[in-house]
Amino acid sequence: MDWFVLLVPAAVLAALMLFRFVGCDFGGPDPIELDDPYHDGILKDSPVVYYRLQEAPPPDTATDEAQHRDGKYVVAPSPLQSDPAYLSPQLLNTTVEPGLGSLLQRESKSKSVRFVGSFVLASASGPPLDDIVPPFSLEAVVLPEWNLNQLGLFYCVMENSMFLAGHGSVPGEKNCGFAIYAGPDDPANAATSPYCWQLFVGTGAGFQRCKPLQGGPVPPVKAEPTYLAATFDATRAFLYAYSADTDINSVKFELERPPYIQAVQNLFVGIATKALVGPFPSPQGFLYPFVGRMAEVAIYRSALAEERIISHILSAFNS
Repeated sequence: MDWFVLLVPAAVLAALMLFRFVGCDFGGPDPIELDDPYHDGILKDSPVVYYRLQEAPPPDTATDEAQHRDGKYVVAPSPLQSDPAYLSPQLLNTTVEPGLGSLLQRESKSKSVRFVGSFVLASASGPPLDDIVPPFSLEAVVLPEWNLNQLGLFYCVMENSMFLAGHGSVPGEKNCGFAIYAGPDDPANAATSPYCWQLFVGTGAGFQRCKPLQGGPVPPVKAEPTYLAATFDATRAFLYAYSADTDINSVKFELERPPYIQAVQNLFVGIATKALVGPFPSPQGFLYPFVGRMAEVAIYRSALAEERIISHILSAFNS
C-alpha cells in the first residue's frame, strides 16, 4: 500500500505531461487558424480586390471590401448568342439577381448573386488591377446552376486577359492574363468530357490551361456550393476546389506552371469577351457566361499558403 500511495502522484504527473502536448505541432506545417467570420480571414490576407457580392437589388456597384476598386454590375444584351464552335452557351434571357441566400454554410446571413448572362466589371485603368504578376491568388465561392449533364461548354468564373502583339500568337487570340473556368477536361472531345475547374494563363504565345501536373486528377464541377482558389507563384501553381462532401485531403491539385504574361485589361467576373478555342479571331461580344450563383470573389498579390486556404475553407463550411 505504501508503494501504491507513492506511485499515484507520479502516474498523475506523467498523464498531465502527456496532455500538455495534445494538439501541439512538432515541426510540421503551421497549425490551422480558424477565421470567424469568413470575411475577416479574407481581409487578413490583404486582397487586391474583394467583392463579397452582398448588394441588395437593384444592383449597381459591386463594393470592393478592400477599398481599392469598386466594380459595376452589367447585364449583357439578351439574347446572348454563341457559335457552337467556340463552346459557349446560348442564353435566351440575361438577368442578374442579387440578395439571394448564403453559399457559406457557417454564415446563414450572408448573400450571393445569381449571374445569367450578367457580370461584374472592374476597370484596370490603374492600380491595383493593372499589374497582377506572380505571385498571385484567385478565390471565389460559387454554385453552378447549369445542366451538368449537357456537356461541351465553358463557363467563366473570372477573367483578366488581353491580346498583346509581338508574342507570336494569332491576332485576336488572348495571350496575356489569367482566368478560372468550368469546362470540359478534353475540349477536343467536349461532348463526352466531364466538367472540371480549370486555371488558364496567358503565356504570350496563347491562353493556356494549367493542366494537372504529371497527368494527375482534376477537380470535378458539382452542383453545390464550392470554394475555389488558385495560387500562382514563380515556380508552382495550385488549384483548390472544396464542397461540403469533399475529403479535406483531396482539395488541392498541383498544376503545370507555364510562362506568364500579365494583362492590363478590365476584370470580368462571370463572363468573358474573347474565345478560349479557335478559330481566331473569335466572335465579338460576350462569351462563356457563368450560369449560377457567386459570392466572396477575391484577388491577392501573393500566393496564399496552404494553411490560409484551409482556414478559409473551414471558415466557410461546417465539415
